[in-house]
Amino acid sequence: MRAAVRAAFVRFSAPLEGVVPFLYCDVKGLVTTAIGVLVDPISAAVGLPWKRPDGSHASAGEVIVAWNRVKNRQDLRLKGGMAYQMVTDLRLDQAGIEEVVGRTLDRMDRQLAARFPDYPTWPADAQLATLSMAWACGAHFRFPRLEAALRAQDFLSAAVDAVAGARR
Repeated sequence: MRAAVRAAFVRFSAPLEGVVPFLYCDVKGLVTTAIGVLVDPISAAVGLPWKRPDGSHASAGEVIVAWNRVKNRQDLRLKGGMAYQMVTDLRLDQAGIEEVVGRTLDRMDRQLAARFPDYPTWPADAQLATLSMAWACGAHFRFPRLEAALRAQDFLSAAVDAVAGARR
């Protein structure tokens, strides 16, 4: 992905997805953090740069306790991520959010490059829009007209189809 895409992704995605610096359950009951980054199973959460309230790094044991505490609060899952704010005091700081999002972004970038061979040469705006679609729907999204337009590098048609699809 282009450097400009990496630099802009968190700022671009935050208003669309929201930023939650702690563990929470999504509407499906899966533990999530940051900007909709799935950390379920628990092993996905343990290696992240969690911090205690005093700013020191949390231990793996503390992360496991926090993750289980959040996972066990399924009663909050339909109330939105912020409902979990008091369930755990472990947090990701801004650098931690960037790191967590960056890891997922890199994975999706590789998946998109495998699906669309010309993807690495696309303009930054096209990469950012496609990564945003992948962020919302998964990198293996299935929208035939959109995919055909992306393969043809017809980014105007891709944008029109994406907007039309969002309205359906």
